[in-house]
Amino acid sequence: MKKRLNLLCVLLLVLMFAQFALIPFYIACEGVPTESFHNSSVRPSLPEAIFVTIGFVAILYLGISSLVYFVRFILNVNHDKVFVLENVKLLRKTGWMLIAFFLIACCMSGLISEDVWDIYTYVNGFLDPIFYLIVAEVFAIGIKLREEQELTI
Repeated sequence: MKKRLNLLCVLLLVLMFAQFALIPFYIACEGVPTESFHNSSVRPSLPEAIFVTIGFVAILYLGISSLVYFVRFILNVNHDKVFVLENVKLLRKTGWMLIAFFLIACCMSGLISEDVWDIYTYVNGFLDPIFYLIVAEVFAIGIKLREEQELTI
């Protein structure tokens, strides 16, 4: 059972990493119109450039932090600390950081690119964080049930 859980966690970790790597790559490569490379008079304004730089730094921070929190969760589970409050906090932080990550990426995509992402991208980007938040609540319920069972004679 632990091997299956480890395999699924590693798969989820790889998918998280792919998401973090592909969204900034899409924004950087596909978001900038090709005319701006040929015409030197078309340049982003200073506030726009500052916003994009801050956005990339925020995306980098949120991506790395959520990966670290998820790895800490996996390590806790591997050390047989499954239904502890720390795991609930780690999963909640991972979920909320992924939501912030995706919202910032959507804002940056809307600012830089002419075309809007399709609805599939929006739904897919919000499914992962919602999944983490649901799993965190399941762990919280598991902790409550375990505490109630320990009090029962």
